[in-house]
Amino acid sequence: MGQADTDYPVIKRACALLRPFGQSLRACPEQSEGAKPATCDLRPATCLARHPVIGMVTIAAVALFVYRDAPGFLFFNDDPTGHFRWMEGRSIVSFFVSARGHAYYRPLSFVLWQALHAILGHHDPFLLHFLNLIFHAANCALVWLLAYRLSERRDYAFVAAVLFALYPFSYEAVAYVGAFVHPLTTFFVLATLLLYRAARQGPSWLFYVSHLTLVLALFTQENAVVAPLLLIAWELIERGRGFDKRSLTYLIEPLLFLVLWLRVPRLPTAGLQPVPGVWENTLHFLQAIVYPVAPLASALMTRLPLSSPPLGGKEGGAVALATVALASFLVLYVAGRLARTRSFSLSLAWVAFFALPAVLFLGSAYVSGSPRLFYLTAVGAALLWATLPLAFLRTGGRMRSLLAWAMVAALAWSNLGFIDCRLSDFARTTELMRLMAETARTTPAEQELTYVNLPFHFSSTEGRCTYPYLYGSAGAVAIPLYADLADFIVFNGGPRHQVRGVVVREFQPGWATYGDEIELEDLRALLTKGQVYLFDFFAWDFFDLTANWLVSPQGVWEEEANFGEIVALADHSVEEDNSLLKVTLWWKCLEPLERRYTVFLHLYDADGKLVAQKDSQPASDYLPTVFWRKGDVVRDQRAIELPAGLSPGRYTIAVGLYDPQTMTRLPAIASDGTRWVNDAVVLEERALSFPGKSSRRDAICLTEYATRNTNVLRTAYSVFSTRRTVLSENPPLH
Repeated sequence: MGQADTDYPVIKRACALLRPFGQSLRACPEQSEGAKPATCDLRPATCLARHPVIGMVTIAAVALFVYRDAPGFLFFNDDPTGHFRWMEGRSIVSFFVSARGHAYYRPLSFVLWQALHAILGHHDPFLLHFLNLIFHAANCALVWLLAYRLSERRDYAFVAAVLFALYPFSYEAVAYVGAFVHPLTTFFVLATLLLYRAARQGPSWLFYVSHLTLVLALFTQENAVVAPLLLIAWELIERGRGFDKRSLTYLIEPLLFLVLWLRVPRLPTAGLQPVPGVWENTLHFLQAIVYPVAPLASALMTRLPLSSPPLGGKEGGAVALATVALASFLVLYVAGRLARTRSFSLSLAWVAFFALPAVLFLGSAYVSGSPRLFYLTAVGAALLWATLPLAFLRTGGRMRSLLAWAMVAALAWSNLGFIDCRLSDFARTTELMRLMAETARTTPAEQELTYVNLPFHFSSTEGRCTYPYLYGSAGAVAIPLYADLADFIVFNGGPRHQVRGVVVREFQPGWATYGDEIELEDLRALLTKGQVYLFDFFAWDFFDLTANWLVSPQGVWEEEANFGEIVALADHSVEEDNSLLKVTLWWKCLEPLERRYTVFLHLYDADGKLVAQKDSQPASDYLPTVFWRKGDVVRDQRAIELPAGLSPGRYTIAVGLYDPQTMTRLPAIASDGTRWVNDAVVLEERALSFPGKSSRRDAICLTEYATRNTNVLRTAYSVFSTRRTVLSENPPLH
């Protein structure tokens, strides 16, 4: 024992420091009172390895890995206008005395952001996203510790912490800066409970620290007022140890805070919800609690007559979810009895208390679209569902243990897929913010910048990213309807601009859009005043309307050919780019068009055989001919992908227009008045060499050289041939 005492003093101090927080009597038996001398032979290094801190660090690392991409996201949703613009010009003290102009009094998160802004000089998206992530990781560690305190079993603590780390509805609270209050509040609430419990068995100063963390939780989010109720419930659940009346003192801070909260100026909120709203909110939280089996409610609706009269859709869904939830609670109750853990009652108390404020006072539409609200209740859900595998582990047997861990692995894998899909939505939102900042940088400061059909909210288009639950919605809010677009550019690194967003239904957006709805003629007016970009949801990119649709063209545009005396080809250019033939056409509208004509671009070989073509509406389908007015000039960029196997030689490039309904081509008339054969205007006859395709001579030379020389060159040729084959079979897109 003397050797262990002297060789590892730092590790011994670590064990002693962490003792009050983690049932360290088991981890470091040499410190147990009345222990036999033989139990003190554990070396301090072994003591630290068995200490709960190892499990806590491990699960925190898992959380960091799962959300590793989150710090790379930019600001979106409420961040730019709802938070950062509102914070401008406010002092640290002002956040505590007034929330005028904001819906919520939550000063602590704003104080932290403002302090970081004062230090850095700007709001840094990486740092603020990392704050969310680091507090989520810390919460995972504290959930591990809480579960360990409840069960004194590392396996239960690990499962509960994993379920919390991978809780499917936590993605918004972790990866969205505006949801920072949720992981921060959860951190302070968990710290309050654990510090209080540690104070009962350890130093009394922890009791005062737990009061401090409760105050911090209250100033982070008002929902923390119910935290003392949970602490008292914990005392009642463990009544065998005697009720500690000091737990009642934790009611003082919430009562004082409520007095302050009612007096602080802020925007009016919805207030107490009517019974139907409360019931719908309850269903949302019920689904979030029983999330592992909640998808069964959808299957139950299809197999039983729950979606047809007299129940109908909503009522049938409520019955299905309530049935699944009731069965789940019965199974979990039995599992809790078998597992011999006190967590079942505490878990139910946790989810009930922390769901109550949102259920009673938030609108059902807000709850439905805000999965971040379930973050705090996720602690109770994780503790609850961790009892099921623990019951199998408690009853012993290799097969039961394998079944328990297989159950955990399957649930974790399913949750990972759900989280990955939701983070991909945030990544797309970040790409949108980046594109907006880039387009703003290329627009002169004196020009007005207009975006057409920006997304307000969107859902994933990936087939794998389905939403398996009855209630709630997937996707992401990109730009709220109340927001100022200029803020989204400035706070994401772009320049200050006069910016507006509009919606033009003629472009047929199939997504929820941001901005005022205008007519096509109003858009034409905007094209003459400034820079206009059209958003394409499926390409997830901007189309430059100003550069491609000249509604008031300058100068004189000659006519190379005209089609039916209503459209003229004013100019063109051809460029060969590896396996692509890029053609730019400039169309001039001679008369208003009432039909949507399709442009065909054909490539013929020397024998007149059609070898490649590109048929589509003008300007990549963005500017159909029915949009054109007399005098408009439209740039139409298109590319023909050259098929593999074409040999170098002379090829003919021809263009024309036809009505897709009748397949009738418009008469193509040359500038000298003659009609083109087949109404196809020949743009060029040129020799194509296909420089991007593999050269057989080069391959043969390299083969001969490699045969005469080293194995290194043989390897190089192998790589070269493989890459050339891939490029030949799958030509790169540019």
